[in-house]
Amino acid sequence: MAGNRDPFSRTIVLSSSFALQLLVRATLRPAGRLVALTVLLTAGLRTQVQMPTDVRAEFRNGQTFVTWREISATPTPTLYRVYRSAAPIVRASDIATAELIGEQRAGSYWNARAARPFRLLQSAPPLQQGEGFLVTTPTQARSSYYAVTASWSGLENRSIVTSKGGNSVGPILEAAQAIRPVLQAVNGIAEEYVEFLPDRDNGFVRPHTNRGGRVLNFQVVVDRTKAGPRLVVLVFHSRGGSWKTARIDSWLPPNAIQIAFDDDNDPYLTSMWFGNHEAFPSGPAQGKVHDYSERRVLWTLSQILSDVTLQADPTRIYAYGYSFGAMAALGLGTRYPDVIAAAGGSVPAFGITHPDFSLTQDTAQLFGTQTQNLDSSIGEKIWDVFDYPQQLVKRATSGVAPMHFLVGRADNVTGWSEKPAFMRKSRDERQPMRFYWDVRSHTTSGAWSNVEPALVQEMLEVRLDKPFPVFTSPRIDDRAGDGSRLDGDAIGTIGGYVQVDYASVVETTTKIEFDVQLRNDPTRLDDAKIATALVDCTLRRVSKMPLRSDRVYSVRSFDPVSNALLEERFTVLDSRGLVSIDNFYVTKAKRHVVFEVVAPVTPTPFVGGSMVPGGFLELALLGNPTQSGILFYGLLPGSVATPWGQLGMLDPTVIWGGTLPQAGLVHFGLEIPNDNGLRGLSVYAQALVNLKMTSAAQAQVR
Repeated sequence: MAGNRDPFSRTIVLSSSFALQLLVRATLRPAGRLVALTVLLTAGLRTQVQMPTDVRAEFRNGQTFVTWREISATPTPTLYRVYRSAAPIVRASDIATAELIGEQRAGSYWNARAARPFRLLQSAPPLQQGEGFLVTTPTQARSSYYAVTASWSGLENRSIVTSKGGNSVGPILEAAQAIRPVLQAVNGIAEEYVEFLPDRDNGFVRPHTNRGGRVLNFQVVVDRTKAGPRLVVLVFHSRGGSWKTARIDSWLPPNAIQIAFDDDNDPYLTSMWFGNHEAFPSGPAQGKVHDYSERRVLWTLSQILSDVTLQADPTRIYAYGYSFGAMAALGLGTRYPDVIAAAGGSVPAFGITHPDFSLTQDTAQLFGTQTQNLDSSIGEKIWDVFDYPQQLVKRATSGVAPMHFLVGRADNVTGWSEKPAFMRKSRDERQPMRFYWDVRSHTTSGAWSNVEPALVQEMLEVRLDKPFPVFTSPRIDDRAGDGSRLDGDAIGTIGGYVQVDYASVVETTTKIEFDVQLRNDPTRLDDAKIATALVDCTLRRVSKMPLRSDRVYSVRSFDPVSNALLEERFTVLDSRGLVSIDNFYVTKAKRHVVFEVVAPVTPTPFVGGSMVPGGFLELALLGNPTQSGILFYGLLPGSVATPWGQLGMLDPTVIWGGTLPQAGLVHFGLEIPNDNGLRGLSVYAQALVNLKMTSAAQAQVR
């Protein structure tokens, strides 16, 4: 029979040879297993064909879809292997020089996560039981041949049949092109898609996995009957969850787009919404840790933004999640603040090395050990990527996206111990982050739960194309403690007691203005506990008003009803290169704040600030950076003749002398004691500049 040239006879010979290999190997196994295997093989040989059949391949939308008919006879294969070659695959020996592009389990037609068969084309019927498939992404224009083999517990039948209905096909003309997701079903306003993950860079899309043949679900929730433009919310589920559990429909406007992602990292539960090392899941951690999941999320977002029928607003992209899903929001908000307008979530971890982080088995599987600290595909060591306190420091100037998170003192999954230090670091770096903690465990339920929908509404008011004023002050924040579960306030917030009306933010080439107040709503847990406060304000996401080290900026606040001036100050860029003002006075009554570029001025002394008990007094001199002089202040008005002109105070005290710095501003301040007896007190300032006395400035405590 070995000499028979009939293709079918040749298949029988090869199949019989393969069965002999199985029997030989089986003799090395326990006797009971040998008997069972022999019975299965005997039954299998009677079917004569022990290989996949009806292999087909079709290239479309940047990917090649390989399909086949699975083996129905027992023993059924454990895996199907798909090979690609530039030359025809006509015999078993050709497999040795072909590229293995992926493996699939039996029953690949079934989308277990969605509980339905896959569709490979939106207009085609879903796959049927017994049909297998694998999708690959070509990296260049080429002609390809494909073959599919079957493997039983590591033993592979490399028999090849090239005739119609066989397991080898080609040539298939391919090219490097943009890929597209495939719509699977529509349920109400939910459009269900799958992405056939690329495992290689084709110039249009970077790899989203290190394993060929993987598929992931995602859902686009959008009511197309509602008018745009539409904000977009990326939602992320917790470890072991699915895209079905991530949605926050009731918190979003009716015309919003919600993209619910899936993080099934088969055979593992998660990628921690980041990615994995190159040998995952089969070998010890090695190579780089690639950001496969973040790439996939950003690619999916690009598909939504490019669909003009959806009218997605690129300035209003948000990220939200729970547990590991909140870490997804944290990661995107940290690394992509130019894409994510704002982010938030519940019970994330702000690191992966603290002692009460219980999911170290995930980090070991995905990233390797801390000792290894593998390189990542984004240019940092992987453990540094997840060192979020240090990430805040590194982004002191560029900033992260505005974010808010709800966390729990009793959380024994993502932990509590790292959170107080991280929250304080965010405040110290004047990052746009707010935190709310209570005694919850690793759950969405806690004292702040009733406030969470309102916090999401505020998040959705933030835009990429508007500046974001950051208000920080340890004197009004609650005390998170030292990281132990019992130290500090049981329930509290850092950054949550100041309320900015983000809809009021306006920027031009010369100024930025907005409304701000201490929260004044007794029905909310974040109602400010005091009526007035001194806080620090830093402007982030400034795009139109120039940020220059040789400029002076005025900061004024007004009564929004009467337009009366309530406070006036001056500032220059801080050490981060940002416009900021310290000890700015805010109250439970709304104030309209204006930051504005100051035009060059002749030497001018200034006295002002928030001139009320408990406010802040500022003394300043504005002039040209080449000028030198002396700045005085006093409390007693008068007129004293000097060789340089009239001095307008009887008790002058020198507070500065020298040459004006680059921006032409020196300024000093002090807190005004909260003593009503100081009302009516006048403060004077005057300067001697280039041997000439300026006029005096005066302000009175109201």
